[in-house]
Amino acid sequence: MSDQTPAPGHPADPTPAPGPAAAPAPAATPGDPLPDIAVVVTVYAGVAADDLAVCLGSLLGQTRPAGQTVIVADGPLTPALDGVVERFHAAAVDRGLSCDVVRLPRNLGAAGAANAGIARCDRPWIARLDADDAATPERFAVQAAYLDAHPDVTVLGTALHEFDGDAVPAPPRDPATGGPALALDEDALRRVSLGVRPMPADHAGVARTMRTSSPVNNPSVVMRRDAVVAAGGYGEVRYMEDYDLWAHLLSRGARFANLPEPLTWFRMSRSTLRRRTAPGMVAAEKEMQTRLVRYGVVGRRRAIFNLGIRSLYRALPGPLLRLANRVLFR
Repeated sequence: MSDQTPAPGHPADPTPAPGPAAAPAPAATPGDPLPDIAVVVTVYAGVAADDLAVCLGSLLGQTRPAGQTVIVADGPLTPALDGVVERFHAAAVDRGLSCDVVRLPRNLGAAGAANAGIARCDRPWIARLDADDAATPERFAVQAAYLDAHPDVTVLGTALHEFDGDAVPAPPRDPATGGPALALDEDALRRVSLGVRPMPADHAGVARTMRTSSPVNNPSVVMRRDAVVAAGGYGEVRYMEDYDLWAHLLSRGARFANLPEPLTWFRMSRSTLRRRTAPGMVAAEKEMQTRLVRYGVVGRRRAIFNLGIRSLYRALPGPLLRLANRVLFR
């Protein structure tokens, strides 16, 4: 799960600008795969097997599953994680779905692993989902319908439905293996819901928000593969590789949109907040602001202002940081 926090004082539009409504999803029953979409999930040894099982279970539960699933093992995994990946691969094959598992010999980090997954994709559209998050059953169907109706869009995100990852119960166990079942229980997530994080709906709002914070939630996106590859994929900006990609794509003329529906379940936990105040975060902020200037998204004065505000936010103690997230961003 990458850091998507808007800068304090400059939250994403609290009420997304009205845009064309997404086409309704089909009934919530398994349907034909979407042949033009590949979904990339990266996982490393630090992810909990229970969380990965829920994530991959949500892909199996799509009303219109992705035509290709690419799972990237970012370095050696634990036996429990390997078991989840193997069971998902078998379940996908049983359903006639394409599934590729890319095993990297060493950990490359979020950007390197994502780029390895993109390189394996053979579909024109790439969806993303983090290994500890989950997609609502209708997510891919709704996004595909919107993209069919809006061929000018390069990157399409959605609002997030945040949940308390420290309070969510463990998933049921698979009777055959004793491992976590590959299933998404949305009722369980609703009981520990923290609310919806909206994002700017139209391209103008996305471009405006880009000057201060990431305007697209990485685990919610579907994006054009050719545009991403032409831009060089995710950049090596630790904690902010997604923000860097959006800014780079914007500088190259990409068009953005966000659906107001929360089609992705996003895990918030103590570890999420620790990542947002990690020792290397200030250096990452400096690199990100340098890149925003290079891409022409902001000027130097704005970059210095952003760095100061965002660094102050990162310095908040845990309780105040949680309060800031709740007040500013939902």
